[in-house]
Amino acid sequence: MKSTSAVRTRSPRQSATREALVDATERLIAEKGLGRVSVAEIARAADQRSRSATQYYFKSLEELARAVLQRRYPIIHARRTAMLQNLELSGRSRDIRAIVEAIVLPVTSILGNSGSHFRAVAQLNALNTSNRLYWIHDEDRQHLAEWESRLHTELPHLPESVRAQRIEMILDLCMATCASLEAQLESNPEGTNISFASTALIDAVTAILIGPDNTVK
Repeated sequence: MKSTSAVRTRSPRQSATREALVDATERLIAEKGLGRVSVAEIARAADQRSRSATQYYFKSLEELARAVLQRRYPIIHARRTAMLQNLELSGRSRDIRAIVEAIVLPVTSILGNSGSHFRAVAQLNALNTSNRLYWIHDEDRQHLAEWESRLHTELPHLPESVRAQRIEMILDLCMATCASLEAQLESNPEGTNISFASTALIDAVTAILIGPDNTVK
């Protein structure tokens, strides 16, 4: 269910205020983690005079954290859906590396315009390692489940437990790599080659998925 803050009709000024609050939340979570951030601190960082401004748009700190994740995901989702559809049309729907490209490239494509997004996500995931999808909206969770199911289908030679472990590994690898690249772009934008890093990440993820299974001796 979407929060009332997400569906309320807002004026341009209200939209700008809400965006400033989400920006501040993203930055502070990335720097400190959710547990060390307060609503009052977010209001100050967003140049709001009182914490009541934050509470007007968001019921809780958790709702703010979810807003951080949700605002960038539609772009990723749309591009990934288009790429997966193109694989079907081009007859490459069973090509593991092509599937990996559709997983990785929509994510790395927002680097440079992602603010502190991936570093904030890494902090949020660390809060609940047993359920890292806790923060994700139901629609986005379903989308992730769809491409995970596709990977399971295309790796039938591996035991299900091994497939599940490898998929979890690639999620961790993708998030850690994007968080690192995001920080590099902030400190040294000219020296960070996102295209090169994206290709290297795709190669690494593909290797994890198709590598031999030595878990059973």
